[in-house]
Amino acid sequence: MSNWFHEGEIEIQQRAGVRSIADRVAESIDDRIPPAAVPFLTAQHFALLGAARDDGLVIATTLAGAPGFLQPSDDETHLRINKGLLPHDPLADALNPGRSVGMQVIEPRTRRRMRLNGRIASHGADSIDIDLFEVYSNCPKYIQAREFTPVIRTVGLPAIGTSLTPGQQAQIAAADTFYIATLHAERGADISHRGGMPGFVSVDDNYKLSWPDYNGNNMFQTLGNLHVDPRAGLLFIDTDSGNLLHVSGRASVDWNEAHSSQFPGAQRMIDFEITHVVDRPETFPLSAKLIDYSQYNPRAV
Repeated sequence: MSNWFHEGEIEIQQRAGVRSIADRVAESIDDRIPPAAVPFLTAQHFALLGAARDDGLVIATTLAGAPGFLQPSDDETHLRINKGLLPHDPLADALNPGRSVGMQVIEPRTRRRMRLNGRIASHGADSIDIDLFEVYSNCPKYIQAREFTPVIRTVGLPAIGTSLTPGQQAQIAAADTFYIATLHAERGADISHRGGMPGFVSVDDNYKLSWPDYNGNNMFQTLGNLHVDPRAGLLFIDTDSGNLLHVSGRASVDWNEAHSSQFPGAQRMIDFEITHVVDRPETFPLSAKLIDYSQYNPRAV
């Protein structure tokens, strides 16, 4: 199954000593949506999407709508998104036919999730069609169980900057979840979930973040992409206020065990240098009640 992996993923897998494990896990990857997954997709209120813009920035964002806004095609090779873009989305002008996109659909209450990567086939006034080439389920690790409820908010105007304000730093420092979009020139875009206990993302200053990389599915799509292209986009969702915080920049993997040993459960550290920030106040149309934290979250002793 090595044909599923590009050179960056293979190199990271080799360094981590999991090449054979990665090939076994990759046997679950398909190029179409399994029929059993259709009810799961059509029941969701939101999805994550990552892509690069024409200006080179990689952006992680969220789409949302009433259940049914995600519609798999009858032949299971395409996914239609109906009216999923939220106001002032920083990717809105980039989702043109041919654009590579990575998607992840998560149901936090049950900790189920799926990855659906592909390219934009068409983009109309009310819908986006994605031609899929990589579809598979992800493990439930590090997902905090939450119950999401639709809510009406008064959407504010976005604020754009090149570094974090004190309020944005506080939002990140309190987060237990974020999403990271990355890119490979041939294989395309990808978006992945990252979770841990509140505070697992360190705000080193207004330009720099870092976080521990925990044991995952051993395929290393995110780190493999970063190995060949350091551009990345992060998304932090505040489900209380509805604020969406998009942070773009460049990431690097720190394999120094002296550094990672300071963080429970860390196998390595990721350092992130910020170049672009978009803050969209009161935009996410769902609120959430925490049920419990993931049993897999490393905790300080």
